[in-house]
This record gives sequence, C-alpha cells and structure tokens, in this order.
Amino acid sequence: MIKVKKVISTILALSMIDATPVIVHAEDMFKTSATTAYSTYNERSINWTYTSWVAAGIIIDGNYGKCTGSYELYSDLKSEITVTLMKSKDGQSWSAVESWSKTNYSYSPSSLSKTSTNELEHGYYYCTHTQVQVYSNNKVVETGNSFSNSKYYP
Repeated sequence: MIKVKKVISTILALSMIDATPVIVHAEDMFKTSATTAYSTYNERSINWTYTSWVAAGIIIDGNYGKCTGSYELYSDLKSEITVTLMKSKDGQSWSAVESWSKTNYSYSPSSLSKTSTNELEHGYYYCTHTQVQVYSNNKVVETGNSFSNSKYYP
C-alpha cells in the first residue's frame, strides 16, 4: 500500500511540473544555516534526510508566469515551501520577482502553484525556484531547492 501511495504521489507531482528541474548555481542568494541540497534533473537519490524530492516548474501563459513547486517528505515534520519567480536578462544572473509560501504538517506530497500578479517584462528569461525548509523543534534541519528550466519571454 505504501508503494502504491508513493507511485501515485510521484505521478501526481510530476504531472504538475512543466519543465524538468535543473540546477542553477545560486547558493549565495539563498543562504541557510541548515543542510542544503539541490535536485538536478529531478533526481531521487540525493540522500536527503527528511525530504523525498523537490520540484519546480514554470509556464508562460499570455503575459504572466505560472509557477509551481512541489515536494514530499519522509515524515510528518513541519515544512515550508517557498516558490519564487526569478528573472534574468542573460540567463546567468537571476533576481527574484515575487514569492509565495505555504506551511505544511504532513508527509503527503504538497504543492504550491501561483500566477504572477504583474505582467512579465519582455526580453527576459524566467524560471521558478522552489525551496523547502523542514523544521524539527522549531529549527530548520534541512533545506531542499529545485529550479525549473528557464523560458525566454521575447
């Protein structure tokens, strides 16, 4: 039964993601004192302690960005997901446009999908950064990150 739940959970989460997550070197932008891990190409064997997986996706719909982040934990610890819309002129240096957060208390797959409140600017690359922080005794014990593929908005 647990394997069936994991398979269904994985299929559900992957169906919500438009692009395969890729690594972007932005450690300085998202510093944290806890263990930080990054997923690359949606790998599942990255040896996280509390987090099974973290994913990010972006769809450009008209003049707006639809950002999705999702994840699953191994236990019922408190967690917070933050999904950030990022932009870049050159596809290398990224800056945050806007962010959304949600707290969860379950190991069931969780996701957060939001559409940008302002229209996207032409001539920029856009991507989504998903960060999941896991708490134990009100302290962050693990931070997982994932970045979507970037999309150019001409």
